[in-house]
Amino acid sequence: MSYAVMNMKKILKGCLKQKTFFDKLRYLKYAYIGYKNGIIPFRIDRFAENCVYDYNLDTGFSAEEKDWFYQRGYYSFKAGFCGLNRENYKSFISEFDFYAPRTYI
Repeated sequence: MSYAVMNMKKILKGCLKQKTFFDKLRYLKYAYIGYKNGIIPFRIDRFAENCVYDYNLDTGFSAEEKDWFYQRGYYSFKAGFCGLNRENYKSFISEFDFYAPRTYI
């Protein structure tokens, strides 16, 4: 079995673990965002799972703000205590950088 098929199975398994239909859709959306932004394949499921978990937390941010954070590789619970905003987000290390293949060499 190829590496890509194994990772796809892992992502689908993670998707099926989500409780609601909308959480399943969010999981797939954030898995795609992680894939598109270069997260190493065996960590895409962790990024997507953490995004869904964070989305369901009450962190004081709206759904649109949370979605903005996820598309740039940040979780809203970290943004709250780091003071992350639209002006300074490039000064912080995102999850995309943390889970990049170059950090696993």
